[in-house]
Amino acid sequence: MELFTDYSYLWPSRPEKAFMPLALGTYETLGHHLQIKMNGTCSVVYRTPDRQIIAMNRHNEPHKQWAPTQDVMRQFIDLPGNGWYVFFTELMHNKLSTIKEVNYIRDMVVDNGEYLVGSKFSERQERLAKLFLKGSEPLTLSHHVIDRHTWLARTYEPGIGYRKLYNQLVNPEHEGVVLIDPKIELAMCTRATSNVSWLAKCRRPTKNYTQ
Repeated sequence: MELFTDYSYLWPSRPEKAFMPLALGTYETLGHHLQIKMNGTCSVVYRTPDRQIIAMNRHNEPHKQWAPTQDVMRQFIDLPGNGWYVFFTELMHNKLSTIKEVNYIRDMVVDNGEYLVGSKFSERQERLAKLFLKGSEPLTLSHHVIDRHTWLARTYEPGIGYRKLYNQLVNPEHEGVVLIDPKIELAMCTRATSNVSWLAKCRRPTKNYTQ
């Protein structure tokens, strides 16, 4: 088991490859999982052993227009155990006037001091569910509502019709979808490109972006 015992920046997994909606069926046939891509700011959230919060953007810098508070980060502060936790989230704060101070959790890479190198995406999603879901959380198309500041991404598996789901995305916070190859194991998060090969994105058309 790989341990994470001291702070170091862990570069977040991010989809660099983009594809057209027509390819959604192909990805579904190949067995990829799907999460809804939110219109937020990529964030790396740490819970330290002494229950402090560190939140960094994808450039290894503190967020410029937001800082974590105890109220907003309560779900992270209260996690069990005395080890490090590290999550990859989308910070919903700067891009939409209607959604502020929300962390949309999409993946985790350190679980109470255990660095999850070599784990599969589905295994990490199971850990997230055990940490955050009690069974009574409100459910939306994109996420479980843990509290008003914390959302846990829903993960869809093949068989539901990915193109049909994509066509249901109408809210401004829904930027598109991310397809995840569940067979690829997490690599050490030492470079910005360490974990990009197993992700691909399909954005919704907007005024500034069209497929």
